[in-house]
Order: sequence, then C-alpha cells, then structure tokens
Amino acid sequence: MGRVSAVKVASGFACAGLIFAVLALDWKVTDGWALHLLLVALAAGSSWEMVRMLRGAGHAPCASLAVVGALAPLALTVPVFGSLALLERAAAPLVLVVLIGAVAVQLSRPGPKSAADVAFTLIAAVYPGLTLAYFSLLGRLPPAAGAAGYYVGWPLLFIFVVKANDILAYLLGSALGRRPFSAVSPNKTVEGSLLGFAGGVCVSYAAWLLFGIDGFNWWRPLLFGVAIGPLAQAGDLAESLVKRYAGVKDSGRVVPGSGGVFDFCDCFLLAAPVAWLILAAQTGALRCFA
Repeated sequence: MGRVSAVKVASGFACAGLIFAVLALDWKVTDGWALHLLLVALAAGSSWEMVRMLRGAGHAPCASLAVVGALAPLALTVPVFGSLALLERAAAPLVLVVLIGAVAVQLSRPGPKSAADVAFTLIAAVYPGLTLAYFSLLGRLPPAAGAAGYYVGWPLLFIFVVKANDILAYLLGSALGRRPFSAVSPNKTVEGSLLGFAGGVCVSYAAWLLFGIDGFNWWRPLLFGVAIGPLAQAGDLAESLVKRYAGVKDSGRVVPGSGGVFDFCDCFLLAAPVAWLILAAQTGALRCFA
C-alpha cells in the first residue's frame, strides 16, 4: 500500500527510548513523577495542536481555555496527592467551568457567535487531558491485591500493547496492505489493522510469559490485549478525522517523520481509561478509590 519511511521508523525508536528512560527513572528514583510530567507535556501539546488545526479549518476555539482545561485533570492526579477519587469529584465541575468559559468567550467576541467553537474548545480541553490522567494513574495501581507503592509494570504493559498495535499496523500495512481500512485515513489498511491487533495481543501474552505478571492467569493478558488494541486504533482514527476535517497531514512537526505531539499520543487516549478499569478490577484496586 505504501513505502516504509526510514525517518518515521527512526523517530519512533527515539520516542520509544525516551519513554523507556522515563519509566526507568520512575522505577528507580521518581516514583511516577517522570511519566506524569511527560503526560502533562503531551496533554498541553495535543490540546494546542488540536486548537491550531481547527483554527486552520476556519473555527476559533479558545486556546488558553483549552490548554488549561487539558492540564487540570493532570493537576488532580499528581503523584503526591492525586487520585481517581479526586479526579472523579472534580471532573464534572471542570467540564462545566470549561463550557461556561467557552460560552463566555464566544459571547464577548464581536460578530457572529459559533456553538461549534464552544464544542471544539471543550473537546480540545477534555479529550487529551482527562484520558491521559488515567494513563498517569496506571502506575499507582498495585502489582497485586494488597500491595502498595508505585508499580512501573502497568504503564509499561500498556505502552507495549498500544505501540505494538501502532507500529506493526504501520510496518505490516505498508508492506502487505492492499485494502484501505477507512476513508478517514486512506493510508491505513485492513491487513495492517488486523496484523497490528494480533501483534498487540501477542505482546500482552508475551509480557505475561516473560515477566510473570502477578495475578494474571493465562486468559487475562489476552483479554487486556483484545480490549486495548481496537481502542488504540480507534484513537488513531479519531485524530485522523480531526486532521482530515482541518485538511492537514500531521498535527505538528515536533517528531520528524511522524508529525506532532497529538500524532504521537493519539493511540493512548481512548485506551487509557479502559486499561485502568481492567487493571483496577484485576488487582482489586477499585475499592481503594471509592
């Protein structure tokens, strides 16, 4: 279906190296702070890039309100005092504040008012920020029922499964793909999507075999891979829909060959809350956040 870009592959390995370095810091020194700060940067960058793309399409979402709204959920989940309980209690008021703020900005502007700009401001605030907050909370799930402390294994497993889907779908789709998967993203293929999904499931199962994840019997890693894979690909397609609407190929130019911050983390967004839910149920941690 297409050629493999050497620059894109090289930048992908560089980004993977950065993530592993961040997780190594958390494992040995920082207890979740390194990953959390990286996610703060990804949320702010994704929100800003979304606003910029929509402005290029003729809309006028409020950039400052969107970026601050994206950062708020991550402020509620910082490693020192943040938790899901705090995030749950503040999520609805946060959405309401961003919504009222977006309406106020529209009403204060001269000329025609746009309900679409209110909606786009809200989406650019809530979508990257709230979903990446669940990503940050993954490491604070215990490795097994009754355990405590930061556990780097859960974010590592999540990243492995998501990026296996992403990378294998690209590489194998470029080499073997023949049938377009969706008009939203013509370069993606059915073959690449299926092979990427299968690769994500295999990576999840291989992690269980190699590392002996506590409390995971043989079918649980398969369930995790089956659930997370399609959501990772759906997040990619959701971002492609925004880019197609805005008429751009990439959300930015931060990552050579791959695009922007939003391009890099789109596959994490829809998958992170479900990954947290599956792992929290597995480890019995749902009770801890009541």
